Amino acid sequence: MKIAKLKYTLWVVMLLCSFSLWSQQRATLKELRRSNQNEIAITSSLLEVTNQSKEASLNKLLLLNKQIKLRKDLVLVLDKELIILDSYIEEASYKISTKEHYLKVLISEYEQMLKFAFISGKSHPQLMFVLASGNFNQAYLRVKYLSQLADYREQQMQQIIDSKASYVDELAQLSAEKEEKKKRYDEKRSETQLLVAQITKQKGILLALQKSEKNYLNKHKNGSTNARYIDQTVSQAILASEQAINLKPVNKEKVKYNSVGKYGTFPDNKGNLSWPVKKGVITGYFGTRNHPFLARIKVMNNGIDISTPKNAKIYPVYQGKVAKVVSIPGANNAILIAHGDYYTLYSNLSKVHVNTGDTVSTTMVIGNVFTDSSEDDLSLLQFQVWYKTKKLNPVYWIKKNGI
Repeated sequence: MKIAKLKYTLWVVMLLCSFSLWSQQRATLKELRRSNQNEIAITSSLLEVTNQSKEASLNKLLLLNKQIKLRKDLVLVLDKELIILDSYIEEASYKISTKEHYLKVLISEYEQMLKFAFISGKSHPQLMFVLASGNFNQAYLRVKYLSQLADYREQQMQQIIDSKASYVDELAQLSAEKEEKKKRYDEKRSETQLLVAQITKQKGILLALQKSEKNYLNKHKNGSTNARYIDQTVSQAILASEQAINLKPVNKEKVKYNSVGKYGTFPDNKGNLSWPVKKGVITGYFGTRNHPFLARIKVMNNGIDISTPKNAKIYPVYQGKVAKVVSIPGANNAILIAHGDYYTLYSNLSKVHVNTGDTVSTTMVIGNVFTDSSEDDLSLLQFQVWYKTKKLNPVYWIKKNGI
């Protein structure tokens, strides 16, 4: 019995370690799944607006590309969850089987003890057993033995009761895990079907847009010219700001005041900055990438593009001071905000609600994103982060699940 109990105890310890590791992995995957589903919901709401028009558009393509990526990531997460669930169910089933065997051993031993007690009681009643002692010391030891025997039987009965309760609980947990597995499997099948349908739709939009390549090439050239203009203007504004600080030391206090917030300086909040919009998804990433549909065209992005609802309100990601308001001839507007040695840029705005020199906070509306009605209400905020005149990847600065 002691060997069986030892084996069971060792097995339980090993399983608890496994279950603890799986629980951590499952919690991480659950958070990833929740985050993906949240972004898919936002993208779907933005796509609903574009679906009112049956024509192919850049807006539809960007949002569809984003949703396809999110669905692929979601299916991958669901796959990993199913693998962990399978392992968990297999181990839990074995644990229940082991506990069931252990319970049978306990009950069998208890039955044998009761049998022995019954037979002993008939041939040697407990009182006679004590009275037959040769001396007082022996009588005391026999009384103590009988008391310990009674306690042991009681402990065994309690152990049987506890083991049965644990066994029933684990059976219920196993049933719940099997139901969870079925839900995740059904979800994966549904998401895979949606993914296939969206990839088919994506191909159709790509073909339609490529037919009007000449028109989009002109837009691409204009966009590149505007981006260069903003780049030069921002660099000049930052250099002018740096020179002003060096020439007037008294201004350092003003910069310092603007650069220190409730939770420290701008760099202290890396990865935890609020988003510049209340609702949106990233559809364009930092660095050089292929154009969404123009063959052999590379696009250099100095920041990230955030697709938003029509005329979305824009907020600073951190408190600071407006260093420059840029108006692009024949295009839109941009706002440069200083946060000490760091700067954030918000461009492709239709309206601007601040002026150069204004102090701003994260709750202030500084502008509205431009909505291109000729592109199926394409609303893209271009958001950049600079350290002095060096461009940084904004993805590493804002909250991952900030919306």
